Amino acid sequence: MSAAQPRLMTELHASLLCGEGVGPEVAGGKGAALDRLIALGVRVPESGIVTTAAYRAFEDTADIARFVDELRRREIPDPREHDEAKRRVDEVFLSVPLPASVAEAVSAVAGDVCGDGLMAVRSSATAEDLQSASFAGQYESYLNVAIDGLHDAVRLVWSSLWYPAPREYRRFRRIPEAGLTMAVVMMRMLDPTEAGVLFTIDPAGRDDAMRLEVVQGLGEQLVSGEKTPDAYVVPRSEAAIRFSSISPPLGDLAREALRIEEAFGVPQDIEFAVHGGELYLVQARPITTGAGASRDDGFDYSCGDEVTYTTAGIAEMLPGVLGPLSWTLNSWLVENGFRYLFELLGGGADVLTEEHALLARFGGRPALNLDAMRIAAASIPGGSAYELEKQYFGEALPHRPEGAEPPTEHLSRAAGMRQGVKVLRARREAAEQSEVVTQAVRAVLDGEPQLADLSEAELLGYWNRLLHLSQKVVATEIAVAAMATAAYRGVEVFLLRYLDESEASVAAQGLTQKDPSQRRSRIALALEPVIDQIRGDDVLAAAAVEDWEQASKNIRAVPGGDEVIEGYLGLLRRAGSTAIFAGPTWDEVPHLAWMTVHQELTKPSPTDASSTRRDMRREIESRITGHSRWRWSRFVTGQLLDVRRRFLRREAVDAAEFLQRRERTKAAVLILGGVVRRANCELGRRLVAAGVLESVDDVEMLSAEEIPVVIDGIAPTPEVISARRRRHRESLQAEPLPSVWVGEPGHGEATAADGERFDGWCASPGRYEGLAHVVQSVATSRLPRGAVLVAGTTDASWAPLFMAAGAVVVEQGGPLSHAAIVARELGIPAVVNVPGLIARLEREPGPVPVVIDGTGGSVTILSTPGENAASSAAASGGEAPATIASRTEAGAAEAGH
Repeated sequence: MSAAQPRLMTELHASLLCGEGVGPEVAGGKGAALDRLIALGVRVPESGIVTTAAYRAFEDTADIARFVDELRRREIPDPREHDEAKRRVDEVFLSVPLPASVAEAVSAVAGDVCGDGLMAVRSSATAEDLQSASFAGQYESYLNVAIDGLHDAVRLVWSSLWYPAPREYRRFRRIPEAGLTMAVVMMRMLDPTEAGVLFTIDPAGRDDAMRLEVVQGLGEQLVSGEKTPDAYVVPRSEAAIRFSSISPPLGDLAREALRIEEAFGVPQDIEFAVHGGELYLVQARPITTGAGASRDDGFDYSCGDEVTYTTAGIAEMLPGVLGPLSWTLNSWLVENGFRYLFELLGGGADVLTEEHALLARFGGRPALNLDAMRIAAASIPGGSAYELEKQYFGEALPHRPEGAEPPTEHLSRAAGMRQGVKVLRARREAAEQSEVVTQAVRAVLDGEPQLADLSEAELLGYWNRLLHLSQKVVATEIAVAAMATAAYRGVEVFLLRYLDESEASVAAQGLTQKDPSQRRSRIALALEPVIDQIRGDDVLAAAAVEDWEQASKNIRAVPGGDEVIEGYLGLLRRAGSTAIFAGPTWDEVPHLAWMTVHQELTKPSPTDASSTRRDMRREIESRITGHSRWRWSRFVTGQLLDVRRRFLRREAVDAAEFLQRRERTKAAVLILGGVVRRANCELGRRLVAAGVLESVDDVEMLSAEEIPVVIDGIAPTPEVISARRRRHRESLQAEPLPSVWVGEPGHGEATAADGERFDGWCASPGRYEGLAHVVQSVATSRLPRGAVLVAGTTDASWAPLFMAAGAVVVEQGGPLSHAAIVARELGIPAVVNVPGLIARLEREPGPVPVVIDGTGGSVTILSTPGENAASSAAASGGEAPATIASRTEAGAAEAGH
């Protein structure tokens, strides 16, 4: 062997870090970053690297190769079994000696690093210190290691690559394990008087400030959360001077940090130590912010900063907060429907040709582009933006820019007649299409297949056919609704000639309303067969108490009662979605539908009194025909027959018929929506079985465009799905959008929580409301998904709980603690350094509703238990259907589904 061969072997398996450009594929993330610091001329303790090639040589040994292969094939154990799993991995790795060439190289470089002194032996995996995933604390590091313990320390660092927690974290982030390796940093051990971390921008949200955290002694106490640091947040421009006043070496730290940030191109969190009065940097990595750091779920959309938006009207059509699937389906269907309407009326639908030209989304809530609606309305011959607003919203809306009112086109008599004929044709087409789509939806419902029996290709094809039909059904519903509103407005305008505005409004309602026997909700009409069946049987009627669970037991105890309940559930299934196309269905919330049944059973029977439409019509006709203007006009025109009375009757009948047709078409939309919802859920079940989603509900966190490619195996990471889920919950808790605004809506933060407040440090921004669960040990706890994780301190083994949590609070530590770093990566609101909170929470008999303000750094215990669910429901839009969705989600979260 030549003299050059041993040196070549040493550099292959271990080498000093000298700033010569060693990459992460050789030195791992941490080692490569240290080498870059050295190249910049930064003072770093003497350091060497055990390379990834050394790890591969060790893993290629028979016993380790067999063991790692078995680990990869086995399921990751439950968190309560993690300690035993870690012990087993350590045991196997320590049982196999380092290959001779690796052992020789490691010992040789260690001698150059520290001589006979002590070392810090630190992990440096190829999946570590990434910009979106630091793997903070996931892998092991060892301090004060002597030469004779070095080989054991290296093997134990390597073994931590296969601990359950980092494996769970890698799976969560979809980081493949194939080719995964681990380098090891060997660094001369310092004896610091003070140590800590500097963030070049404040991770709590201030980009114009630095955050410094300092502890006496080793910085490891800060990272572990064992010691709460002294913290300073100062403007970047003043950092060098301000930090120098704390300790002279810290002024140099501020200047070096800015230089490193500029060289690396992204904000940094920099670990430092002051040893012998000199400043040393021991690590620099990007400030980690993951997919969850976005303030929305990636599907919010603005039509422009100068655009006028409104929620009037659209909030009824698309209520509450819509997740990605509901939004992408419904926004597409609604925009397509409005294009169809304007084309039907001869208007300029081209203004709506751009994607989302009509609808926007802010914090998960839909809004209408009022400017585009006004322009499209004015493009209809004889149309008027003012009249559209009166018809669609009941009033002309504000925020009309000076001179922006499109001129109303005054048609010639011939053009007016042509447009009148066009409108009549449009009404006829809408009426015909209404009958067609209603029958088509009924046929789809009657022919609904057993979804579980379909192959994936058949299921996806069926889903696509449903959406194709949905385009036609929703477009028809929008057209019918517009015709019904226009017909009603026509009656109102006619009456305004003889009555004042309030009188005309009341009269129009009276002329077009249903008879009392038909004034019932859609769900009541859908359940009419079972309501009549129960009402006609005294025993069943007595059993039908208000509480659904008790009523169900009572009725099933009656002979033939099982058939009654099954009939009720069958009718619910056919009733479709509760409020929004493809949203939660009535059969998902049978207890809420039962409230309608009970109300129908207990209210008095309708009577044919003077309030019927016939009597109302006679009363109104008597008033207007006695009006002086009416009598004078008839006298001047010499009318023998009162043609205006016949015209009014015909218009009122047409309006009433179209209003009822609108209700039937809307019912068809929601019935079809229930079929689509079941197909969505079946797709969700299959994705859960494939390990793509955690729960069936998570299918709502996919977009309509993503579903086909997800079925083909190309899916968003669990991290992305989790971030979308958290953003959705936050949106449910935010204030509703205003009625009308220009540009950004200027809303978002919920009102201040009322209750007992604990102040701490903001570690990860955002606001979250949920049930607090105190966790003393990860080995003995199972955290419900969406709960607020409260702990004294955390470490890497807690990663599975973080992935389930909606927010995190720890009593100790600062923004460099494990809890803070991982929370920021996942986009979870987090507050740290909140002493006394656990003792307060443990005085309560169960989980406590709390509000976590990760931006302001506070935890509020809500005054009234149960306020959490109520406020979430209220924030979702206030209407019963939106509340249903909120309760369904809240129940799933609390049950840990």
